[in-house]
Amino acid sequence: MAVTNSLLYILYSLASFSAKQKPTTDVRERDWSQPPVTESYLKDATTFNPITFKDETNCPPGEAWSDCDAGCEHNCSNAGKPLICPRMCVPGCVCDDPGTVRGPDGKCIPAPLCPASPRSKPLICPRMCVPGCVCDDPGTVRGPDGKCIPAPLCPASPRTGFFPETKSTLMSQELYGLTFSSTLNRHST
Repeated sequence: MAVTNSLLYILYSLASFSAKQKPTTDVRERDWSQPPVTESYLKDATTFNPITFKDETNCPPGEAWSDCDAGCEHNCSNAGKPLICPRMCVPGCVCDDPGTVRGPDGKCIPAPLCPASPRSKPLICPRMCVPGCVCDDPGTVRGPDGKCIPAPLCPASPRTGFFPETKSTLMSQELYGLTFSSTLNRHST
């Protein structure tokens, strides 16, 4: 669905530009003073009704409308990893609460509640031993006060700028640059 909406957005954008305007999907070049396009002038080939995009009134509880970030949000497969996002806006509903990700059933859930993936990659650590305590619960990290907390609630380290990864130490974070990033600003104005 997101791919279809993206293609329709591009086609509509190309058709609406004058000869002097250059088409772009670069969000830095978007005229943010204009309201977002929530309705296209293309028609559904089977019903001949205008194709409309979902609007903010249709988001389920715990989600909020975003003009751009619906194509770029964390889910259980990529929670705790940096996001690589497309350079185009994809309108739609996104998880609204901090620390929530899109679960396997399509609903927003806290990242620590994601089911373990049988194919999850092991964390690569240096060959040197670094003594210290780690958190046993999946999805938790050692917080600033020394207690185990959910990874999304942990602030970035002032020394490295990185978020800690579960079952790792500061040494492995500095060597491998492990990060836990959040989605882009989800509330476009």
